[in-house]
Amino acid sequence: MKILIVSPVAEAAHVRKIPAALAKHDGVEITVIAPNRVAVNKVYDPSGWISYEREENSDGFRFIPLPLIDPANFHKGYQPEPLRQAIKTVKPDVIQVWSGPVDPFLYQVTRARTRVFSRAKVVFYGFDNLHIPLSRFTIPKWRSLWTQIAGGFEADSEAIACVRAAGFVKPLERVFWGIPLEDFKPADKAALRQTLSLPAEPLVGYIGRLVTEKGLMHLLGALGLLPPNVHCLLIGGGPMQSELELWIDLLGLKERVHLLAPMSATLVASYMACLDALALPSLSTPVWKEQYGRVLGEAMACGVPVVGSDSGAIPEVIGEAGLVVPEANTQALADGLRKALFDEEFRSRVIPLGLKRAPDEMSVEAMSTHLLDFYRRILRRN
Repeated sequence: MKILIVSPVAEAAHVRKIPAALAKHDGVEITVIAPNRVAVNKVYDPSGWISYEREENSDGFRFIPLPLIDPANFHKGYQPEPLRQAIKTVKPDVIQVWSGPVDPFLYQVTRARTRVFSRAKVVFYGFDNLHIPLSRFTIPKWRSLWTQIAGGFEADSEAIACVRAAGFVKPLERVFWGIPLEDFKPADKAALRQTLSLPAEPLVGYIGRLVTEKGLMHLLGALGLLPPNVHCLLIGGGPMQSELELWIDLLGLKERVHLLAPMSATLVASYMACLDALALPSLSTPVWKEQYGRVLGEAMACGVPVVGSDSGAIPEVIGEAGLVVPEANTQALADGLRKALFDEEFRSRVIPLGLKRAPDEMSVEAMSTHLLDFYRRILRRN
């Protein structure tokens, strides 16, 4: 089976573990297309850009970098001719597009496929857990496109409901985005903290974008309600950084909060394994709610208890392997973190559940197995 993965954004190191896992299956040939240069959030690369100079053959798959129409805005898609030529050269059985069902990028890839190799089955993967606002002007475009799509995946069940409500009737399944367990795994916390110059005291962590909707003000408030020996590690970057630094100072938390800049996924894994608990206190807005929360699965894989709000996909991702608290409730968040840090009965129950849930449902291996099973089923329908 020839599988072509087409990504609208840079294939960061942790994302490339997914095609590598697919390539380990017998009878599978993987090619990945990604931008040769693209602007990214500095959480993913401190420079704000990711570039690839040449084609590669490594980790069991072929990697082809192609030029975007506008590297500063990946939503405009690839330059058409190089994309068509790549599809024509690969002649895939399946084209897996890392974008949702109403993404212009999916539209471009499907149209290119139709022109040069129409037998390939196109499948999308999205995080579409908000109402999809189709109008009488856009319904014909997207529903016509969907007749040419073989099926799709979404990262949570709420997203599947939203896509179904928009009128997509083809096969559609929930698959959690894969986590590389070779990177995220339990470690000796004491030794790691010494190496990374972190305190030996109880340590709560947050890893991700520093933006209002991530609920970080509630996390600082919760920290103020916890015993003074509890520290907090924040890793990330974003528009809220200056405001956070100001509030950390005003709240008298400067000695307890450790704010680090974005870093590589490999280094993130080391810091993750140091934590005693991970917090994801996301806040829903009219235009966003937590779409997945990959850090939850990464923490579980490291044997770290998780506490998340009830925003979007978080409760489904956590399941029984952590604690869900009401969003925007500082006291509930503090109580949840206290339980995750100090309640040994709770910790002894959820840590093994997380260590089992991560490989069973959230690993790149679990994801690749599910994807391949789906591909085989849609190919048999031909």
